[in-house]
Amino acid sequence: MRLASIALIVGLALGFHASAAEWLKRPDAAVMAKAYPAVAADLDIEGHATLDCQITDRGLADPCRIVDEAPAGLGFGAAAQQVSHAFRFKPPKGDDAVRLPLRFVTPTRDPLPTPRKPPVVTQARLDLARKIMELGGGAAFATAQIEALISPGLSAPPAPGADPAVWGDATAAIRQAVADGVPPLLDALALQYAAENSEADLRRTLALAEQPATRESALKGRPLKDDRILRSQVAQIRAAARAAFCGKHAC
Repeated sequence: MRLASIALIVGLALGFHASAAEWLKRPDAAVMAKAYPAVAADLDIEGHATLDCQITDRGLADPCRIVDEAPAGLGFGAAAQQVSHAFRFKPPKGDDAVRLPLRFVTPTRDPLPTPRKPPVVTQARLDLARKIMELGGGAAFATAQIEALISPGLSAPPAPGADPAVWGDATAAIRQAVADGVPPLLDALALQYAAENSEADLRRTLALAEQPATRESALKGRPLKDDRILRSQVAQIRAAARAAFCGKHAC
């Protein structure tokens, strides 16, 4: 039995090395992204797994046994097994096997926006902006929106092969980080909203928002011209969640 070694690095860019094995096809970034355990990708947690696979007479890597995976409990081993189905090798002449070390690398996200000085507004405008945000659902609305931005599948079941307890720790870390991050985010957004609208505009919006018949249309409003606060806060919440999870589980 021959044992070859293949290393695969995946993110937005895909790198590949092969020694003795003669491969004909490898998984692309889309295949890797689909297999990536969702909550690990949400938290920007990288992982790896090693498989020992038999090479069939059709050049498939099947079956594949998980040798190791890390971080444990997030499903990187099962993800690697899923990816292994996309490999194609030159059909063997005898009883061939291949060792596949695969590394999952999260795509590079946009860099944090450049910090800026908080705008200066009157207390009257800030109070109006806060009242408008409260009528729009305030913390509950912001929590739902930020959770959806950070982890669209937050309520989804654990990925195949994941430990439910470890997966639960990851989702709990996200929810706690969001809960901690929403109050300062609301304060910052109210300040920005107040800065981008005149007191007269804010009063008109508030008057419409206070009427049930016109509330929905009034609260759609105009998007913020400067979204750096939101982008920065989302990145900070994600980083806090990752730090909390990795403080409990080796990442």
